[in-house]
Amino acid sequence: MDLLYRVPHALVTPSDLLAHLRSPAWAKFVTRFAAPSIKELSPVAPAVLACLEREWRVPIAHVAAQLCVVCHGNFAPKFGSEDCAVRLPCGDDLHLQCARAWLRRRSSCPVCVAPLPRALEGKYALLKVHSELALDDVVGDAERCVRVVVTVELERAGESGGRECQLSASLTASTGEQFHDAVSGSGNRNQHRTSERLSVLQQPARIARLADRIATTTCLR
Repeated sequence: MDLLYRVPHALVTPSDLLAHLRSPAWAKFVTRFAAPSIKELSPVAPAVLACLEREWRVPIAHVAAQLCVVCHGNFAPKFGSEDCAVRLPCGDDLHLQCARAWLRRRSSCPVCVAPLPRALEGKYALLKVHSELALDDVVGDAERCVRVVVTVELERAGESGGRECQLSASLTASTGEQFHDAVSGSGNRNQHRTSERLSVLQQPARIARLADRIATTTCLR
């Protein structure tokens, strides 16, 4: 998940920014963006994919539509089989390969948006959140937005046994060096482990360059 983020003026050092990216406040910020994306990108249940192969195949000759809406190709034998179309429960036809690829990322028909059983049903909690920020990946000259790539790991709510979400973050400088810090939710909330790579932040020249880079960004709206 990609986010465009404006670094607040209060975060004046790389260590400040790392601490912010592994804070509960950042986890809540990510959750607000992750929830809609997860709902939209949730794949179908495995049973639906099995039905594509076993029950929903139809001969090309029985397909009324001229084009597959996923690949925009016609329904001529495209993938080496005369029987390479599927008809979803809503009645819409797709290439078998196209339907398989689509439903591994979506849980609705690409034609009419009819819902199909989802792989992620019920309530889920964040188990892990990792945020990677490239300090020199700037979008826009005036706003100085930076790009944060966030990776989340989910688990069904109630299965965590009281474990806290594990938060980790890394900064990537223009030199390609990566500065990393993390918090493990399995122990004391105030205890954290710092990788050896973070030791480069103790070098004054690098601190100055990164701090200056952060200071030139504008605040969050």
